[in-house]
Amino acid sequence: MDDLEFRTRAFSNPLDDQADFISATETDAARRQLVHELKAMEHQLKESLNATPVPGDLREKLLAHANDTSQEGAAKHSSFRRLPYAAAATVVLGVFLGINLVQSRPSAQDLEFHDALVEHLYHEEPRYYSSTSPDWSDVMSVSAAAGAELTATPELMALKMQFANYCNLGTDQQGAHLVTIGEHGPVSIVFIKNTPVSKRITIKDSRFQGQIIPTEQGNMAVIGEKSEQLDRYEKLLTDNLHWSI
Repeated sequence: MDDLEFRTRAFSNPLDDQADFISATETDAARRQLVHELKAMEHQLKESLNATPVPGDLREKLLAHANDTSQEGAAKHSSFRRLPYAAAATVVLGVFLGINLVQSRPSAQDLEFHDALVEHLYHEEPRYYSSTSPDWSDVMSVSAAAGAELTATPELMALKMQFANYCNLGTDQQGAHLVTIGEHGPVSIVFIKNTPVSKRITIKDSRFQGQIIPTEQGNMAVIGEKSEQLDRYEKLLTDNLHWSI
């Protein structure tokens, strides 16, 4: 089972007990971690449903509304008074939380982009050290070719750049892959002017951490080693990024 199929099934049903899904989970530590996190979310949802208090005056309000509608209607539907109000409130809350949980999950397209990006990082890493470190004119040129224009502020120019090259990540649109040196290793910065992901995507990998950030006309990714502080890079780049038309 490839990573895209695994992630699609995990997000749709982390409690999947099919033999192929269980086998695919047990053979990879990162997959086990993902399933563990998704199961924890499912458990939290169930706990929220069971622990949600029902307003004490809910029954009276519903009955008052029914009585105000008409006496005849109230007589016809007297069984309404026996409605299990706690269950009704729980169902409404469950639908609300369920919709939010589904909406919080990345789409299959998002997951495909995530996996292509992580695979690209591993593939390109040997080139970080075998190529000549670029100057900032090279960095600006590569970024601009991908439609991502950077403002040359002193803070941005202070970054020590190790690598700048083009990438496409399996899409028709050319992207830019930049690498700067962080405190704990290389920090990859990727710009690609394709359809923005549906929400911020956290990188799920045994080695790397980071975020894929949707922007107005494309995606930006900031990814580094697990111990790297990436917030400052994300803010610095976001503040100085402009997509060309």
